[in-house]
Amino acid sequence: MSEASDFWWLSDAEANQDLVVGVGHHEPFTDEYEPDLSAPNAAEPTIRGWKHSLGDSGDLSELFRWYPLEFLHRWRSECRVRNVYRTVRLVSRENAGRVLLGPFLIDIDNQGWTNGYSEDVGAALDVVRQTAHLLAGRGLKNGRDFRVFFSGRKGFNIEVVPSSLGIDGDERAQITTSARVLEEIVGTLTLGATNVDRIYGNRFGYRLKYPYIRLHNSLNCWKGPSGALCRQRIEVSLPDLSNLRAAQIIERSELT
Repeated sequence: MSEASDFWWLSDAEANQDLVVGVGHHEPFTDEYEPDLSAPNAAEPTIRGWKHSLGDSGDLSELFRWYPLEFLHRWRSECRVRNVYRTVRLVSRENAGRVLLGPFLIDIDNQGWTNGYSEDVGAALDVVRQTAHLLAGRGLKNGRDFRVFFSGRKGFNIEVVPSSLGIDGDERAQITTSARVLEEIVGTLTLGATNVDRIYGNRFGYRLKYPYIRLHNSLNCWKGPSGALCRQRIEVSLPDLSNLRAAQIIERSELT
């Protein structure tokens, strides 16, 4: 069966379409690594150093392939649940190749390189609290319209049902509206040194800059000074978001 939680944002009508998805995986990188996202608008997005499919022999391959949604279950297993992703784009094979982008993603990180690599999850937590409050003020309900996740490393992701923010239409309309909505949200936040990634556009025009999203409850693994480290991407409820300190959220994501 598919990992249904990764597609919680689909309406019943959308979920019943014959949808396909792309997948991604990479081995742990060092903090200095920057992925090459120079062509994220490609119909079949590939990122250098990543695997994007299973080859005919069953080995992980750099070749991009589209898969039915239920393939995510196998992809998780083949990659040992480590650094596993899916494409933000879903394609309907029965509806003239219509593209669905989702969920609407607010990616909040705090990291710096002034005196070596550093991160401040507490500062990112302050911003995600502001954002959740803003969404709730718009009438969106946690669990129904949006969900909050700790990425396992330096920040948080807020996933939102696109239609709850008026995001609809063809792919170009979805990207354009998403970019405008994201800028509107960011304009209300007090960020400090925390960053909200402009996933749907930048000064050179509207485009999907980041074509992949990390899978729910997967392991975020990276290379630290003493070797590979992993934490789990976990969902954070609104009560926990309000009441827990950053260190407590991090502790929940630690592998035992």
